Amino acid sequence: VAVDVGSLFVKTGPLVYQTGRDGNKNPIDVNPRRYLGLNTPLVVLVNKNSASGSEIIAAGVRSSGSGTVMGTRTAGCVGSGQPRDLPDGGLLLVTLTKMQDAKTGEDLNGPGKGVLPDQSVEDDTKTPNVDEAIQAAVAYLHSHV
Repeated sequence: VAVDVGSLFVKTGPLVYQTGRDGNKNPIDVNPRRYLGLNTPLVVLVNKNSASGSEIIAAGVRSSGSGTVMGTRTAGCVGSGQPRDLPDGGLLLVTLTKMQDAKTGEDLNGPGKGVLPDQSVEDDTKTPNVDEAIQAAVAYLHSHV
């Protein structure tokens, strides 16, 4: 699904690279037939709760330059794993692949990693009814139309 959504906004190339335990680096390419070709500014909002597919989309938009990513660093929870049942009934998820930014090669998976936005916008906890990221995105879009 992330590739389908990312392909709407990124014309060509990989959204991210996926590297397996064998060290092989494979591009996760867009589907150019899905590209919308919008001639308008694009903002992708992210925060610490943005994970998995949303990180792939944000990374692709940022690295391709097709839009601006705003908010805070994402969760850094983007990769693929294999579940393994444990004898005591528990479950262990073994990471098999990790994702890297298509432009910089930065690892996106793990604590303190994730997608770093182009423009940092922190939520102000003193104003719970105000979403600073949405306000910043609207202001950005108004100034770029």
